[in-house]
Amino acid sequence: MLMIYAGPASDLEPFATPFRALGPARETVYTSVAYPDLFTLNRNDETSPATCGKGLYRHLMPNYLARHNTTALRTVHGLFNNITAQYPPIGFTSVYVVESYSQQAVTAVSSHDTATPYREYPLLTYVSISRFPPPLLSLFFPSSFPSFYQPTNTRKKPGVMLTKRTHSSPVWGYSNPAYSPDIIATSKAMRKAMAEGSGSGQPLRAYLNYGFGDETLAELYGDEPWRVPKLRALKKQYDPENRFGFYAPIPPAGN
Repeated sequence: MLMIYAGPASDLEPFATPFRALGPARETVYTSVAYPDLFTLNRNDETSPATCGKGLYRHLMPNYLARHNTTALRTVHGLFNNITAQYPPIGFTSVYVVESYSQQAVTAVSSHDTATPYREYPLLTYVSISRFPPPLLSLFFPSSFPSFYQPTNTRKKPGVMLTKRTHSSPVWGYSNPAYSPDIIATSKAMRKAMAEGSGSGQPLRAYLNYGFGDETLAELYGDEPWRVPKLRALKKQYDPENRFGFYAPIPPAGN
């Protein structure tokens, strides 16, 4: 678990204490961290073997969710236990991640005025499988954030649920291709369980950057009836030759 907070360590303690009470195997605390160093510390920089290692098979299957569902989370936990027991090499380096982000600025903009879809779904979850075991509890206290990451003046007391943007996805990293069929099947089962448990009414609403490759345009770019046609029309106007079409491209209208 990673907790990143811009402010005094004492302010984070009410949030960290319940997780510390669970008895993590180890805890690491970093203070006065410069913003650019955060990526290195959590192994998300371009030099990290866990992120960009050669020969590493990596799959992500994301879900935007409307709400948490403990039954669905229990189902995912069981699937996770089964696959990591079946393939012990990935069993000790795996985590299931639920990402949440502040929604104040997001909800202030109408979904009709932006190409970013699924703004009303605040939860993103995913599984992370890596050959490099992460600490179970890491606390980061950045010394500086870019201006666009500065916290608002509004302070919320611990225990108050904020409106967040959250998504989910399995993220697997392994070096043996023989694992792929079972891991992909398990990932799809986890994705399905989380979507159904959220009660969102659609099998999949995917975070584009984490797409697996089997998603439809509507699942990646938004399922409102007007959104994909509008994006395709804009694509035809500004990029008719699909020069910006390396990853999950939108085909120009008429193609």
